[in-house]
Amino acid sequence: MRAASCYKPKQGNPNKPDGEDAHFIIPWLQTICVADGVGGYAKHGIDSGEYSRGILSNIIMAFVDSPLSCDSPPIDFPYLSRILNKGYTNTCVPGASTLCLVTLSGHDLLCLNVGDSGFRVIREGKTVYSSSPQVTGFNHPYQLGVYSDNLWLASKIRVRVEIGDVVVVATDGLFDNVFLEDLEKLVNYGKRNNDTPDNLAKTITEYARIKSLDTYYRSPFRVEAEKVGKKSMGGKKDDITVVVAYIE
Repeated sequence: MRAASCYKPKQGNPNKPDGEDAHFIIPWLQTICVADGVGGYAKHGIDSGEYSRGILSNIIMAFVDSPLSCDSPPIDFPYLSRILNKGYTNTCVPGASTLCLVTLSGHDLLCLNVGDSGFRVIREGKTVYSSSPQVTGFNHPYQLGVYSDNLWLASKIRVRVEIGDVVVVATDGLFDNVFLEDLEKLVNYGKRNNDTPDNLAKTITEYARIKSLDTYYRSPFRVEAEKVGKKSMGGKKDDITVVVAYIE
């Protein structure tokens, strides 16, 4: 799995120049993780970006403290769960975050997901798997935090992948602004032009950013808002994190 990322924080908040998203790629473990700090904590004077960055840093340290040897079996859900639990337990800063942890183990993608970050698997131009958001209601995702939901809510997902597949792992800044068919078109265009994962991640992120600022755009977020009788105009301004991985 060859992966690269792009991150564009939401503009217009000088108090949060780094935004509230966080992510990492660990190439030797074939592992990707994205997290999206919950913005609602801002009304309490809390920057959830500190939580999302903190829990990902602690997850990385958990991997370092629990290394796999060359003769270890492939990564499995119990191992991932222990790593996530350790990262979560060691994160004591205020705030909360969604989280999507994805690893390639053999021919399968294993994922632990909490909230509305997620991933897509695109094969020969079509989406063969799309993770479902975990929410309690419109725009209220499950979340990890000191005073929030617990790890037992994390969904466990296993998806078989093939050589040539493209995996897109992202925060809701992508999914709230880009329809699935448009994401497929962006991936297909990039593959036809032999884009690297880095270039494709940048292209997808920039497309999502432009849509997020379009006040006339009937975005996925707006469509979902209308279903529950809420008014929402245009795209959703948000931090946008996109990780693109090629299965080779």
